[in-house]
Amino acid sequence: MNYIKKTVFLFLASISFLSATSTDNMSTKEKVNRIYEHFDSMTTNYELMEGESTKQLTEVLENNITIFKDQIINLINSDKNIINQTNNKGKNETFLIRAAASNQIDIIDILLKKGANVNATDLYEQTPLMVAAMKDAHVAMALLLKHGADITRINNKGKTVLGMVDTHLDANKTATKKTIRLLKTALMYLYITRAALFLFGVLLVLWLESIGWGINFYLSELTQIRD
Repeated sequence: MNYIKKTVFLFLASISFLSATSTDNMSTKEKVNRIYEHFDSMTTNYELMEGESTKQLTEVLENNITIFKDQIINLINSDKNIINQTNNKGKNETFLIRAAASNQIDIIDILLKKGANVNATDLYEQTPLMVAAMKDAHVAMALLLKHGADITRINNKGKTVLGMVDTHLDANKTATKKTIRLLKTALMYLYITRAALFLFGVLLVLWLESIGWGINFYLSELTQIRD
């Protein structure tokens, strides 16, 4: 019963807090801090929801998460200067890294469309792709890769995203198998693209050399005719 009261109180307090918030008179720094507060509140609600079997409580927590998510989106839309701001109190994370860590697809999509740095790194030199992969967040990973996430980047321990997954996750878990398959497919596509570009470059050089040889041959023939 106390748990129910606690959760309902949290929901009502959140509504009261958010309804009193006006973005019009907030500085960029205040907006940044508020967004991170909302991310933390969303994380708290997700943690409360884990293992919760009561339908009523689950709905309250889901509504709570939706409210915080909407507030984050509104704040992001209100100021173009905050897209790549970091949380100096924590792991130096950008909003995109936090969104990837909590698998918030709609927030990730908005941030990427507004120009968020897809390869930004936190205190441990981890990119949004690395954070999403460690959560087996496949949709978030696909979205990040689509927008140019670098699969070859390494963290402060010298590991790529694939190396991190191999080291820290259970390779026998179905979700992790899908993560590894997605990363390997992206890596293969990268290598094929690089190989194709290299081959194109070689062919272009050969073509230009053949044109140069043809011009020289024509000029030499022309000179002989004149002589």
